[in-house]
Amino acid sequence: MVLNLRTTLCVVSLLSAASSGCSTLIYDQSAEAPIVEESKTAEVPSYTRIPHPEGQESADLSVIFLSPLAPKDALGKFAESCGKEMDVLRKLSESQDELRAGGSEVVTLDPERSHWCFYSRIQRLHAFLKSDATWTKKERAVFWTYEYLWPIAQGFIHEFSDSRYLRFASSYYQRASEWIFFRKVEGSAENTLAQVNLNSRSLEVTSRKPASSTPSVLQKYGISSLSGPQQ
Repeated sequence: MVLNLRTTLCVVSLLSAASSGCSTLIYDQSAEAPIVEESKTAEVPSYTRIPHPEGQESADLSVIFLSPLAPKDALGKFAESCGKEMDVLRKLSESQDELRAGGSEVVTLDPERSHWCFYSRIQRLHAFLKSDATWTKKERAVFWTYEYLWPIAQGFIHEFSDSRYLRFASSYYQRASEWIFFRKVEGSAENTLAQVNLNSRSLEVTSRKPASSTPSVLQKYGISSLSGPQQ
C-alpha cells in the first residue's frame, strides 16, 4: 500500500511581509530512499594539539614556549640540533627541488618536532637580531634561518595543507627586512619568502606536489634521524 503524505510548505517572502506563497509536495513512501555514504572523517594530525602563535607578533610566538608541551631548552640546545637533517642537506645540495622534498620528508617523519624547531629558530633569530652583533652577522643569521624555514613551511603545506607556518614566517620576515635590510617587503606570503634570495639562492615558494615515486632525498645523501628524540 502506497501512502501519500502531503507536506505543505509555506514560503514567506523576506522582502514583503504581506506576500507569501505555498506549495504542496507529494512524498511517495514506497520510493526507495537514496543511499548516502557516510563521509569519511579525515584523520587529524597529532601535531595540531600543540600550541601555535595566536597572532603574528613576536609576543604571540613567545607565549607558546610557556606550554608544558614545549621541549626542554627549546631555545637552547634543542633549537641548535632539532633541524640537523635540513642543515646537512643544505650543505650537500643546492637543488631547490631536493630542499623542498627534504622539507616534506622531515615534516612527515616528525611533525611535532618540526613544529617546535620551526618556531624555536624564529625565536632564536629574534633574540639574535636584538643583540649587539654586527649587521653583517645579523644578515647572515636571517639568511641561514630562512633557508631552513622555507622548506619546512612548504612541507607543512604539502603534507597537511597547513599554511600557518608560511604565514608566520612571512610576517616576521617583512618586519625583519625593515629592521635589518632597511626596506619594506610587501605582497603575498609566497613573494615574501622569495625575497630571501638576497644571498645566492632562489627561494621560490610553491605548493606543487612532487611525484609520489620520487625517491627519498634524505636517504640519497645518507641523512637519517640526526636530530634524535625530542626532549
